[in-house]
Amino acid sequence: MCGEWSQADTDCAQWEGTLNMASGPGSSNSGSVLNPTCPTKNNPKCECADANADPATYSPAYKQWLLQFAEAQMASFERGWGWFYWTWETETAVQWSWKLGLKAGIVPQKAFARVFNCTGSIPDYGALGLAEN
Repeated sequence: MCGEWSQADTDCAQWEGTLNMASGPGSSNSGSVLNPTCPTKNNPKCECADANADPATYSPAYKQWLLQFAEAQMASFERGWGWFYWTWETETAVQWSWKLGLKAGIVPQKAFARVFNCTGSIPDYGALGLAEN
């Protein structure tokens, strides 16, 4: 069973900032707030503006990626015992809220009726203008 997943692709949730207490690069055992880290090893530097923006301003490529990321996770987790989403509603963190994700169009309208399947092709999101950071 997988629980507490979301389609957030950063650690930029506004209620937490960028707390990173895990071991490894960029970590802090003291609980101090750090800058976000990302797969680019901060070259280019990661940012939180896009993730924390009003979803009405998300680019079509970012919305498509978030929706496909959500549906791919559901397909994967359903190969096991299933899943449940992080929470129904958050104050402002759209990518952690099913209710706000529905409104933004970044989760499927019906969890059982999804477009993504593991045998389909995946768009080149970089070519669609979606930056890695």
